[in-house]
This record gives sequence, C-alpha cells and structure tokens, in this order.
Amino acid sequence: MLIAGYGTLLGALSKWSNSDPIRFGELLAVAALAGFLQIRLRGLATRLSVRFFVLLISVAVLSWTGTAVIACLSALVESLVWTRPRPPRLAIALHGAIAVLAISAAYATYHIRVAGAAAVPSPLLMVLAAIAYFAVSSGALTGLVARQEHKRAGAVWKQSFFWTFPHYIAGGSAAGLLTIADRHNGWQITVLVVPMLYWMVHAYRLYLERMEQARRATEEFNSLHFRTIESLAVAIEGRDPEHRKHERSVWSDALEIGRQMRLSDLDLQALRAAALLRNVGKLAVPEHILSKPGRLTKAEFDKMKIHPVAGAEIVEQAGFPYPVAPIVRSHHEKWDGTGYPAGLRGQEIPLGARILAAVDCLDALVSTRSYRRAYTLEEAIAHLKAESGKSFDPKVVEILATYYGELELRANDKSVAIQPGSHPAQTVSPIAAARQEVQHLFALAQDLGNSLSLDETFSVLSQHVKQLCPHDTLAVYMRHEDRLEAEYVTGLDSMQVASAVVEWGEGICGRAAATATPLLNEDPMDHPDRPSVGGATSLRSALAIPLEGFSGVAGVLCLYSREKNAFAEDHLRVLSAVATKVAVSVENALKYRQAERSAVTDMLTELPNARSLFLHLDSELARAKRTDQTIAVLVCDLDGFKQINDRFGHLEGNRVLREVARTLRMHCREYDTVARLGGDEFVVVLPGQNTESVSAKVAQLSSAVAQAGYETVGTGCLGISVGVAYYPADGEDAEALLAAADQRMYREKQRSNGANGASAPEVLV
Repeated sequence: MLIAGYGTLLGALSKWSNSDPIRFGELLAVAALAGFLQIRLRGLATRLSVRFFVLLISVAVLSWTGTAVIACLSALVESLVWTRPRPPRLAIALHGAIAVLAISAAYATYHIRVAGAAAVPSPLLMVLAAIAYFAVSSGALTGLVARQEHKRAGAVWKQSFFWTFPHYIAGGSAAGLLTIADRHNGWQITVLVVPMLYWMVHAYRLYLERMEQARRATEEFNSLHFRTIESLAVAIEGRDPEHRKHERSVWSDALEIGRQMRLSDLDLQALRAAALLRNVGKLAVPEHILSKPGRLTKAEFDKMKIHPVAGAEIVEQAGFPYPVAPIVRSHHEKWDGTGYPAGLRGQEIPLGARILAAVDCLDALVSTRSYRRAYTLEEAIAHLKAESGKSFDPKVVEILATYYGELELRANDKSVAIQPGSHPAQTVSPIAAARQEVQHLFALAQDLGNSLSLDETFSVLSQHVKQLCPHDTLAVYMRHEDRLEAEYVTGLDSMQVASAVVEWGEGICGRAAATATPLLNEDPMDHPDRPSVGGATSLRSALAIPLEGFSGVAGVLCLYSREKNAFAEDHLRVLSAVATKVAVSVENALKYRQAERSAVTDMLTELPNARSLFLHLDSELARAKRTDQTIAVLVCDLDGFKQINDRFGHLEGNRVLREVARTLRMHCREYDTVARLGGDEFVVVLPGQNTESVSAKVAQLSSAVAQAGYETVGTGCLGISVGVAYYPADGEDAEALLAAADQRMYREKQRSNGANGASAPEVLV
C-alpha cells in the first residue's frame, strides 16, 4: 500500500502544473486545518476526518498533481499535529498513502469523459467522486484492520465503515453545490468551507453521542439479561448437588472453544446462555433422582433424559434473540447418533451443542461424584480423545485437547495445598462449615427464585436467615419515596417494629439505606427507629443490611437481638453476600404485585378493566341466581368526546376520562361496580335495581357527566348515551347482558344524534 500510494504521488508530481498558486495555498491551508475536526470511529484506532470535503473541492478546481499533494500533506499534518496520542511512524506513512490513492480515485471519477455520452452534471459527478473516495479509503482501512485483528474483512467493513457512507454522500453533495457557487461568485466562496465543516463535525458528533448512549443502554440491558440467567442458573445448581461448583468454568471454556471455531457474536451469546441454562430442565426431574447418591437405574435414567426437552421448552418461552433452545435440547446428542433425545448424528447436531457436550463431559469427569473419584485432566482428555468420532465432534475434541494446557494452569491456580504439619481437623472443620453455608445459600437462592409473592418471599427469607444468622427479631423495611416502612416483621416486639416509620437517613435503617452501607451491632434504643412505641424494648443490638437492587436501594433487612454485640463480622459477610439476590427477588415480587394489579385495573382511570368486569359480573350473576335478585347492566358511551380530543388534545381528553370515571364512581353505591370497557365506553353494574330506579340513575349520571365535562374543559359539549339490560330478562350470562345493553346504547345514540345532531345537553351552572 505504501508503494502504491507514494508511487501514485510521484506519478502526479511528474506532471506538475499549478496555474493558480493562491488557490492551491488556500485549499492546502484549509485542508491542514480541517484535520483538527476529527471524529473517533468506535472500536478502531482511527478517526473520521472532514479533510475529504476540502479535497473534493480541490478535485474540481485544481489539477491532479495539486490535489494529490494537498491530500498527502494534509494527511501527514493531521497525523503529526492534530492526532493525540501520535500514531506510529508506519501508521502516519500509511495515512498519507491511503489519502493519495483515495483522492486519485475521486479525481479520476470526477473528470471521467465517455465518448458519445451526454455530459454528467457537476454535482452528480462530485457525489460519485465522494463515493469513489469512500470506497478506496474504507477498503484500504478495512484490509489493514482485518489483517491486524484476524477478522473477516466483510464483517469489519460492515461494522466500522458502512455506517459512515451517508457522511460521504452528504459531503459530496455539499462540495458539488459549493463548486457551482464558486464558478459564479469567485474563489472567495471557499471561505464558506470553514463554517460548513464545523457544522458537519458538530452534527456528526451529536449523532455519535446518541449512538453511544443507545449502545450503553443496550449493554446495560444485556448485563441485566445475563444476570437474570445467572440467577436462574444458581437456583438450578442448588437443586442438583452434583452441579454446584463448576458452572462458570463450563460456560467460559465453551466460549473459548467457540471463539477458536470462529462462531459469530450471536452464536457465542447463545452458547453462553445455553451453558448456564443447560440443566434448567432438571426442574422437571424428581428431587430424589437428582439427589440419589449412586448410579441411576434404567427407569430413573429414562426420567432424567427428559431434561433436555423440558429445558428447551422452558428456554423457548424466554424468547431469546439467538438460538439457545436448540443447544439446550441437543447437548446430550452424540456424534454417532446414539445420544438423546432425538438421536441426531454428525452435522445434524447444532455446533453449539457439540461444543457444550464435550466441555460438559470434561467438567463432569474432573469433578468428584458420589459413585467415583474425579479424573485428572490428563485422564479426562484421554477419555475425550477415545470418544472422538463416537460421542463427540472430532474437531471440537482436537481444539479442546489443544486448550488443555490452559485448563491445567487454571486448575493449578485454583488448587490449595494443606501446609505440612497442620492437623486434618483444622482443615476439615472450616470446609464442613463452608459447605453447610453454601447449601443454605443455594437453598435460599432456589426458594427465592421460585417465589413471586412478596409475602412468600419474606417468609422464605425469614426461614433461611434464621439458619444463617441467629436473631430474635427480623424486619424488612421497604422504601416508600423518602421513608422506610416495616413491610414484614417476625419475632420479639414484632407489633412495635411493624408500626415503625423511618425517615430516609435517620435511625439505623435510614442511615444504612441512605449510605448503602451495612451497620453492625447498633443499639436500637439510641435511634429513632427503635422497635418500641412509648416504652422500652428488650432488643439491644441490630444488624442492618441495605437491599440494593438494579434500581438502587429498595429497602433494608434488619436483624435484632436481645444481646449486646450479638452479630459477628461473619454474619455481616454472609448476609451481604445474599443481599443482592434478596433485593432482586423483592423487586421482582413488587413488579409481580404491580402486574397483578394492572391486569385487572385500567391504569388511566384506576377503574376495573374489561377482564376484571367479566370476573365480577360472573360472580354477581352467580349470587343473583342464588338470591333470585335482579341486576341492571348499564353500557355508557360518551357523546362529544371526539370533539374534546380534536379541540383540546388527547391529554385534556385523558383528564376528561379520569373526571368522568370519578363522577360515575361518586354517584354509585359502594357495592355497585363501575368499569372502563375501553376507549370512552364505561359499564355500570347495579345489583337489585328495578326499572324506575335505573331510569332515575341514568338521568342522574347523564347530568353528572355533562357537568363534569363542563367543569373540566369549560364547554358543554360532553354527554352520555346509556343502554340498559336486566338479568334475567335480557340474558343470564355476562356476554348476553353486555351485548343487549350495547345494542340499546347504540340505538339511543342514533336516536339522540337524529334528534339534536349529536350535540350534548346544556348544563345549568
């Protein structure tokens, strides 16, 4: 590339001609200064410069020699003066060579002449020249980057250069228009280049900043996505004692093999998720089979074999944007077709599943099982080689065997030798305690993962925390704006603690929440959130752990004891370790509670929605059948609401809907039901009403709605059409009653429209 670039420059210099030295010097100066206006290309050690805009202008007004010289010198000045840190000398030389090649291609395109063809307009030629400049410069840089980073050239160009193409098109169009102005107004018009260049760079930097913000948001979402997957994987590991220790090594090793086999980024993400969730189907396997301390019988193994299919079905429900389910379903298939569940063979098995099968087998072999010792890495690799072409893909085994040395180094780094002369009991006792702690933590993670109810989450938390950290009282304070309220309390003085309201930053829990820092062995009597109301308490120490989730501190877990300094640093360590998982579970339970509420509530008016209406109406009908009672169902549709939306806007229309909902609710009895069916249509259920009382109620509601509309928007354009159906005369189920009332409402609306042109009744004020 150096030879091509500087050879082209020498060829241009051999034909040197510069009839306008002032113009040449002017463009050279502006091109050199334009190097200051650079935009860093994301993910590359290069920058997008607006020098090309000045160079395109020089293509139209200077000779090839002058244009090539300006391109080379301005590129060198940009690298030496404006770029920090200064690139290596080879990169500087390449920058100049690429600039000469690109501008030469642009010059040849702009000055092309085809015999017998009509003249091409100058602006179009300039756009074509800009495209030629982009093609040569991006192609050269793509080749260099792809060679340096060992990537496919097409992928590099698409990811890092393709999205800059509009920049060159816009620059070429502007340069073409500027050359036309230059012909009619003289060379002084070139002064316009400076503000134009500044505007281009400023606009593009804003564009890139927004792209970067979107990229960060995507990364945060992906991080949340995989944290959710890892939380689920933890729960699965806790259910299967044989797979508790090595999940992270499995997915990291699988990813390394996938990179060696040049999987795409999406396939690598799918492999990572599948490695974490490959055992999710074991949730469908009975506990006694998973926990059996020995080999499984044929019947038990047949039951165990359902877990790939069950896992794939569970994963499919998650809707991953990459193929995770096929890997989970097929990671127990064998190369020779003797695996399960589908008996796939060879290339029929997804590549990610072939990789995961080999890595999973290696991990199982080097792990201790209740029925055999752990293999050494050498023995495990030898077993994989023996099964190559039978159970496993030979290519995968070959790469895994090559990767074996790194696995061995990792294992050596993790190993911990017992010092000579140490008593075995001194080592066994901490290990036993650590294993018991791990079992409790995994059981807590599993139970929290299975709970969506907030009360159930708190109950599970209380049961497990009692085993992890002895205490007399447990309280969970949840954040409500700038205060903490006791949401769950159990133990001594529970009534007093349950009534505690703590201001943010005050007391034990308030300070722990405000600083997101645990507090150890604080005295409850010395702080305003002490667990007593107007009297003494027997509790003398507190351990407060802030529950920090994805959206900040959601609450505080506080343990109380009757003894002074009852909690140790080890208790603080254990509870701090589970605090994040507890916070996430609490957040999920709160979201589930909100989802339950939103499933039966119209969020705009806070009335019951259509689903809630049908459930309630079915219940009322069942009660009416037992008591031989009548029910009136009113379907109400607002008249003139479209005029309000058109005249005052949808925000004001929403305010009218809320006011109408409040009015309807206010003019009904406590045991009547008012629901929003959708749009501007409401339903009122009136148990035990006769025709006369319903007629009076309709008149009352019509007047009240008209008055509410007038008070809200200041005009009397709002009215209401009401259709009434009665149980059992008009139907015996919800659908029939609503259909009858709806038809009568529409007849009433048509009659009103025919009588007064759809105008609402006047409101007396």
